[in-house]
Amino acid sequence: MDVKKPTRLGGLIGDFLRQGELGKHFAEEQVKEEWMKLAGGNVARYTNSVSVKDGKLFVKLTSPLLKNDLMMQRSVLMKRLNEKVGQELLNEIIFL
Repeated sequence: MDVKKPTRLGGLIGDFLRQGELGKHFAEEQVKEEWMKLAGGNVARYTNSVSVKDGKLFVKLTSPLLKNDLMMQRSVLMKRLNEKVGQELLNEIIFL
């Protein structure tokens, strides 16, 4: 008789959410929330909208100067966001 070790419920739920379409939508929503945290108050103030589709994060900004500055940091921001959600969800950030 095999005795299984106890598993934390949070770990089981996390595994479930990472699988399938539900997990993808959950991760996309998490990326949007993490963008606002990572960007900080000043950037968030100039952010009109944030959306994720097909591995791309679309961030609509009201400041052309900020857009230019963030484009220079795009790869670092993408890496940090992927780390926050625990998977390689994003392959591009597009500033509009």
